[in-house]
Amino acid sequence: MAVITTLTTLASMLLFLASFLMSGAFAGRVPGGSNAAGLVVPLFGSILAAVLLLTASAMTLGAHRLDWVAARPGAWVMGLALGVGIAAVALLLAWMEQLGRWVAPVGFLAGGVAPLLAGSLLLLSLWAPERLGSDNWPKAAGALLLLSSALGAMTAMALLTDWWGLQKDNAARVAATELQEANERARRQDLTPLEQLREDYASYSADTPLWVFVAGLPDTDDPAERAFVIDRALKVPNFSQQLERTITDGHPRYRHGAIELILHVNAERLDPAWAPMLARAIDVSAREMAANEAWLTPDPMSNPNPTRHVAAMIAAADRFVPSTQLSEALVKLRRALATLPGDPEF
Repeated sequence: MAVITTLTTLASMLLFLASFLMSGAFAGRVPGGSNAAGLVVPLFGSILAAVLLLTASAMTLGAHRLDWVAARPGAWVMGLALGVGIAAVALLLAWMEQLGRWVAPVGFLAGGVAPLLAGSLLLLSLWAPERLGSDNWPKAAGALLLLSSALGAMTAMALLTDWWGLQKDNAARVAATELQEANERARRQDLTPLEQLREDYASYSADTPLWVFVAGLPDTDDPAERAFVIDRALKVPNFSQQLERTITDGHPRYRHGAIELILHVNAERLDPAWAPMLARAIDVSAREMAANEAWLTPDPMSNPNPTRHVAAMIAAADRFVPSTQLSEALVKLRRALATLPGDPEF
């Protein structure tokens, strides 16, 4: 049993010493960033060392090798062992949290000297108890361990105070953020939809793609809002190329939005070159109808108002000079509509 207790004590001392050295005697620079993950090694090392010290103390008590401490040494020994272990772990945490310059000198005593002193007393109790009972220095060592435990308790209180302060600061920041967001929501609610659009668009970059603007046109009924959206959409870079991509996109909402732009843009800005693009868009929709009999069923995400979508295709085509390509596309559209359930009339 003495050998096992000795090995347990030595393991505890070595782990305490390793954590002490890894922290630079509690005066080293605390790692940051990705290197901070390495702090788990000294932390768990100190916790394990404290557990081993407590275990070794209990085993030494069980062997009656600590009777020199007092008539009933159990409470004293286990209390000091627990206090020394807590102090070492608390000082390591205080160093990690960078609580102040006081951590280094206090840590040297409570996190460095005290654990090694406690382990040394256990080893002497196991192998040379006669050197302890008659000398006065063990009492001084015990007083030092008691001081270390007290410093550890105060360090733990400092850690709790720091943690509580952080919690209060975080709660205050969260409350301030929530209040700011609530005020912003209230301010936005007081704006008209057009004013909200102006604010939103002011934050967009100059190269924002066309689909961002036209995607909302199928849901826009206010003429002023629609005119504002169209005016901004016409300013996107490479408008013709973006219009061609958007109006033939596989997403019906984007096609519908681009068609709404053609339908409602001012006559002087209507470009005849858009007619072939519109014809291709109508072809895409006709093929989708032929493949999906539920095409006219509204879908809030992809096709929120299919009836309006079809009406927009037909009305937009009427804005251009009749052409073979547009006429053929409209014929395909009406044939596809005729195959759908119900009695769609356009």
